[in-house]
Amino acid sequence: MTIQEAEEKTGLSRSNIRFYEKEGLFSPKRDGKNGYRNYSEEDVETIRKIVFLRSLGISVDEIRKIIQGQLSLCQVVECQSRKLQENLKDVQGYILVCERLIKDGPVSFEELDTDKYTNADAEEWNIRRGALLRYDFAGLLYRLSSLRTWKILWILSLMISILSYPGLPAEIPIQWNGGEAVTTGARISIFVYPVVLIVWRLILIPWLYITLGNRLHKSLISEYAVNAICFTGVSVEIFSVLQAHRLISGGVFPLLAADAGILLILLFLGLWEINRKPET
Repeated sequence: MTIQEAEEKTGLSRSNIRFYEKEGLFSPKRDGKNGYRNYSEEDVETIRKIVFLRSLGISVDEIRKIIQGQLSLCQVVECQSRKLQENLKDVQGYILVCERLIKDGPVSFEELDTDKYTNADAEEWNIRRGALLRYDFAGLLYRLSSLRTWKILWILSLMISILSYPGLPAEIPIQWNGGEAVTTGARISIFVYPVVLIVWRLILIPWLYITLGNRLHKSLISEYAVNAICFTGVSVEIFSVLQAHRLISGGVFPLLAADAGILLILLFLGLWEINRKPET
């Protein structure tokens, strides 16, 4: 079909359709004879989905990543839902202040006393601020479950390996049993850590996606689990470097237990906030 027909079926203007095409969200085939775009029913359905997601406030960049498989639709929608809930709390607070301004009568810009309204409605402001703070753990969980977090951990692990390598002794601890180092390896072994972080992600993400099936928050939990393991790996790497320099002594088990405890608490608190019903 022509772009005019696509306009009629989607309700979008020609410029908008071309914009989404230019952004790489879909790519119509070209007519071999005249080179004109030939929009298929699949293209029209894609455009409708794009418009629907845009109406929810989801960015073009996020939609592109969803289409390319870099982000799951579920993960993006859950994150957007949280943003909208936070925005709703903001809007409700602003409405209260506007109503107070209207009630007091018109004032000029020069006469406006901001302290008068923020102090008078301190209770409302504090309630709204508290409502926003309750979602801190949910927001933290989303941040810790992102590809960006994994990249930061991997770069950190690689930098630790590069910077620590020249000063390491010939042999470093690489394996523990009962909390004590029982196996050592050449100092080049320090570069195993960033390599393992890549392997963990490549193997565990697909396995967790299959294992969790259609379970709620599957994408978030999978990403968080991998990042949690990678975080623990970086902790052990730092522990190995410090132990190799004899700056610390003892086994690695307390470190692993502390990492696991903190990460599990953050996971449970984050999921608890996500699953809570917003106050009305």
